[in-house]
Amino acid sequence: MTAVRSASVLRERWTRLGAIVCVVALVLVAVLAAVGVRTLANSKAGQNASSLPPAEALPRTEAALLAVKADTGALAALVVLAKAAPGSDGKSRGGAIIPIPVGSGIQFGKNPSLSRLAELYLAGGLAALAEQAGSLLSITFSVVAELDAPAATQLLTPAGTVTIRQSAGNQPFGPAAAATMLATQSARLEGPHFASTVAYWTGLAQRVGKGLSFSGSQTTGAITRFFDSILAGPISVYPINGSKVPQGDANPNNSDVYRLDRAELDRVLGLVLSNTFSPVDAQFTARVVNPTGDPDVTLAAIRKIRAAGGAVTIVDETKGELPAQTEFSLTGRLERADVKLFAKEFGLTTFESVAEPGERHMRYVDIDLTVVIGAGFKQTGASK
Repeated sequence: MTAVRSASVLRERWTRLGAIVCVVALVLVAVLAAVGVRTLANSKAGQNASSLPPAEALPRTEAALLAVKADTGALAALVVLAKAAPGSDGKSRGGAIIPIPVGSGIQFGKNPSLSRLAELYLAGGLAALAEQAGSLLSITFSVVAELDAPAATQLLTPAGTVTIRQSAGNQPFGPAAAATMLATQSARLEGPHFASTVAYWTGLAQRVGKGLSFSGSQTTGAITRFFDSILAGPISVYPINGSKVPQGDANPNNSDVYRLDRAELDRVLGLVLSNTFSPVDAQFTARVVNPTGDPDVTLAAIRKIRAAGGAVTIVDETKGELPAQTEFSLTGRLERADVKLFAKEFGLTTFESVAEPGERHMRYVDIDLTVVIGAGFKQTGASK
């Protein structure tokens, strides 16, 4: 009986010990779970996984290439037309006009010599021009068109008479006069003619104001519908002037060729054509929010991002509250360590969490980094 009682006592002790172990284990599981939840909530990795706000699609815009040719068949004027993103009714009204020099140079392979777009047009026609202009600008055109002076007159008719501001005073240009001016081939240097075309498009934008109501152009076709939609709302004009290339390896024949500023192109295309803009050889993509609205500050930020191997594909210059420090948020493939390699170029910086759609640090599809310019960069970094 003594042996039976000893076994019974032993079993009772083991039963009590087992119960205590189970209780302790349950408590540990609860504690570890609570710690894990808090850690995940405060973790950047946790945010990067599944808790990030939804990514918005880039604004839906379209680009058209409009070439105006002289009586000789030479390329006289060249503009990129950008439709504004559609409104709530699905219709696009307004947009942007981007004049570029017909002498813009493009490089082929390792050959340092630049070829003028005007020469490529003469050699290969509109198809060659569209291909090479798209390559030069890194955008895709949904419409391409070439017009002579009579066809350009019909296209411009809905805009009516446009006042051009010149050094000699204001001068009115009707559709026919404007088309003739656009279709006039430049003399030795393109600069004066390019300035006149920019003045006309600027005057047209002022004439349009908030948008024109009209029955449409007299011509038909894709370019007409495209241009009419731009006339139906506010228009911005962003000329890309380029810089004259001196005689040398890039310009052995001392031609009237111009090198476009890539940072300037990135700014303009990021403002109005972000979803058609496809930069090449970029290690990451970025969005720049510049609350100062100063284009020079935007350009400085773009140049620093390009120097780090990135490409700015969307730009917001809406004026607003300026943060004290430049803010970064990681919205794609980058990690903090990647950004810290070049963040010092922006002065004092801070990292912010990704925000909901409509906020400054919102996410966009295919955008890896958002940069919100701060007061420190505006005062010092933009001048370096």
